[in-house]
Amino acid sequence: MTSADAEPPEVAPGLDDEGPGLLAVDGRPVLRYRFSRQEAPAADEAVPLAPLEVVVPAVLDQLSGWWLTSPDAVLTGALLAAGATLVRHSHVYTFPLAGPGGPPVPARPQLPPGLTIGPISRSPAELVPLVMAAYPPDHVDHQGGDPAVEEAELRLLLEGELVGPFLAGASAQITADMGSGNGDAVAAVIVNRAAGEAPLGGPWVSQVLRLPGDRWAGLGALALRHALVELAAAGEASLGLAVTEGNPARRVYERLGFRHVSSHRKLAIP
Repeated sequence: MTSADAEPPEVAPGLDDEGPGLLAVDGRPVLRYRFSRQEAPAADEAVPLAPLEVVVPAVLDQLSGWWLTSPDAVLTGALLAAGATLVRHSHVYTFPLAGPGGPPVPARPQLPPGLTIGPISRSPAELVPLVMAAYPPDHVDHQGGDPAVEEAELRLLLEGELVGPFLAGASAQITADMGSGNGDAVAAVIVNRAAGEAPLGGPWVSQVLRLPGDRWAGLGALALRHALVELAAAGEASLGLAVTEGNPARRVYERLGFRHVSSHRKLAIP
């Protein structure tokens, strides 16, 4: 049975848990990465340690069925040329909350009349319509629009099982009374604590959502301002996020003061 036919390994070679990993050929390291369990086993932050003519065949042979994420455009370009599939092209941003030279923390947001901001109290099922509306089929981050899948992901985020511990104080929902009498969620920000050091670790924006349309324009930025204010008050050092190439929200993040750190491609290895 060839490696292409083999079931993808459940853990990284030589690892019993998530953490640093090395890919080797004849005992010589050729790729450094951080292993994580996602929808597929994943080699994150991959960095080549040998010429690509050695690295690419090793990745195809030993990481068949995995995802691989790297800021190295030459490596990912070579893997795409060799048959890998692009899953996501994203850009990492960070907002420094401590230390000299950082952008000023925005003022606590003032909401328009009729809107209320507070802790996330809606259940994952109640937030699904907001996610579905925020990511319609023509949106670059549309994931297929399956309500059950969206609810499961929201539940894992709010329970701290997907990205990392849920930071309730920095997360928020914005509600408006649109006739239900209970307040409908029209925007939200979900913040978790990702493993590792900033900018890829620490407080991390897992979701920022708002209903489409001019009536709700700017509410995503207001939710992010809430997160920044609360994290600064808690003494956190930074807030990070990733935005997909082609998402117009990237301009919003830059206007708020988020700084571009790196760009990454996530690939599916055949």
